[in-house]
Amino acid sequence: MLFSSLMIDVFYPMHSWGSTLSLTPLISAVLGGIFIGIGAGIMLRHEISVGGTDLLAQMIARRLKLNPGYVIFSFDILIVTIGSILISSMYLILSFMTVFSVGITISLLVSRSNRRTVPLDKKSYVN
Repeated sequence: MLFSSLMIDVFYPMHSWGSTLSLTPLISAVLGGIFIGIGAGIMLRHEISVGGTDLLAQMIARRLKLNPGYVIFSFDILIVTIGSILISSMYLILSFMTVFSVGITISLLVSRSNRRTVPLDKKSYVN
């Protein structure tokens, strides 16, 4: 908690950069999804979860031997689809783009962790 408060104070002067850097909402949605996906993907790669639907998705993925990114993507699509009753079509498209970016990024990060090589034993080094 102390660290996060310190970082907010350290990086506060950078908030003025945001007024000069204006991106379209679509690019912001995709970039935001990628950043969220990187954070969640790194955590899932180390078998850590923030809780909520991510934890449920991680448990289901482990039980069914699926990539957690696919399960999180499915949950998020379901939530956004149900939420489409309440939000306008423009925000719905941006929400789907964010969910898509998060799902793809998590899937890529988690699938790369499954490709670890098995170390060779000492006998294989001897000719």
